[in-house]
Amino acid sequence: MPAQTITAGLTAARVIGTSHQQYTIVAQTGQFQAQVAGRLANFTSSIFKSSATMITNS
Repeated sequence: MPAQTITAGLTAARVIGTSHQQYTIVAQTGQFQAQVAGRLANFTSSIFKSSATMITNS
């Protein structure tokens, strides 16, 4: 089955493993190591901290 093209230059991939914020992904073109960009990682981290505080204070 060919990989689905999302937009020019990008191809769908799957995360097959994680370790210490490092991800192993696999696509039709092979297996790669990846990590989330700093700005996105900081943004999602602040969302989870905010959610945890809301649950704790409920």
